[in-house]
Amino acid sequence: MVELHEELRRRGIPTYIFSNTNDLAIELIRRDFPFFKHFDGYILSYEIKAMKPDAPIYESLEKMAGKCGDEIIYIDDRAENIAGGAARGWRTILHETPEKTRAAMKAFGF
Repeated sequence: MVELHEELRRRGIPTYIFSNTNDLAIELIRRDFPFFKHFDGYILSYEIKAMKPDAPIYESLEKMAGKCGDEIIYIDDRAENIAGGAARGWRTILHETPEKTRAAMKAFGF
């Protein structure tokens, strides 16, 4: 998935972290995973004061990205979170394996 992210970045496609998390977890991730600093934006539940699958966090991502509906491809490993994006018209991928996610991205033209 890190490789997929790098491919999207090389193609100039904006990417965002969209996570139910807390400040301690983000601090650890920023320290231990260098790829984390290479996103265009970060929608973090503890900053937004809303969690997936509640609408306000999805609205925050749309506002930050300046995109909505099928302009957004959303990958998540939780079906209830994917349902929240699908309800907004986003193209969604339920992440189960890197191979399945890559196949879904290819089906979307990426």
